[in-house]
Amino acid sequence: MDAFDVASADLAAREADLKKFSGGSRPQEIAAARANVAEREATLKNAENLVERRQALVKTGAVSREAYDDAVRARDEARARLQSVRETFKLVTAGFRDEEIAVATAQLAAAQARVDTAKTSLADTQLHTPESGVILSRVREPGAIVAAGATVYTVSLSDPVWIRTYVAEPRLGHVVPGMKVQVFTDTSPDKPYAGQVGFISPVAEFTPKTVETADLRADLVYRVRVIVTNPDNGLRQGMPVTVRLIEPENTQAAVR
Repeated sequence: MDAFDVASADLAAREADLKKFSGGSRPQEIAAARANVAEREATLKNAENLVERRQALVKTGAVSREAYDDAVRARDEARARLQSVRETFKLVTAGFRDEEIAVATAQLAAAQARVDTAKTSLADTQLHTPESGVILSRVREPGAIVAAGATVYTVSLSDPVWIRTYVAEPRLGHVVPGMKVQVFTDTSPDKPYAGQVGFISPVAEFTPKTVETADLRADLVYRVRVIVTNPDNGLRQGMPVTVRLIEPENTQAAVR
């Protein structure tokens, strides 16, 4: 049983205690206390009658003084017992004290806090991505102790699907954010994907070695992010594609 199960069980017990204190005595307990009172009243009545009879008889010598004294002691004992069960009946019908209910309420709040803490600790053991995606690699094995902020999985998000491409410096003026593009794959070159320019880097850089421009020149380029608007399983992480601008002119900015 883990900490969360223990805290949940303790919370259930505290809830039961508070329900018991708030609800007062059960009807069966009140009925039993009332029956005890009636029984002691009958016992006292019989003891008083016996004292009266022996008091009259002791004067005539029909009973001894000792027998009379025994009847008086029995009457006094019955009277004391009746008083005791009457006090018990008052306590049963009155229910629990406000202080007991307050203590039970505080204990319930503390138990709830322990459950919340255990729930938070349990939730901290689970990993969630902010969006749906595909796991590319697992950096840590199950059961490993991981520091806060450490990488455990590398995930490729399913949405949005975007492409990193580059535009040569002379063509930069033809590209604006929001411009419509077509994305071609080697797998299905006759079925282009629709997309749009989402980001244009303000800083130039040299053409990466993995990029092939139309004239194969190493020149200054600007990084562009293209968002695909109709992605499907035909697009994969790291797949080479060709991006073609479709407005305002059919200017090509290719990544292979």
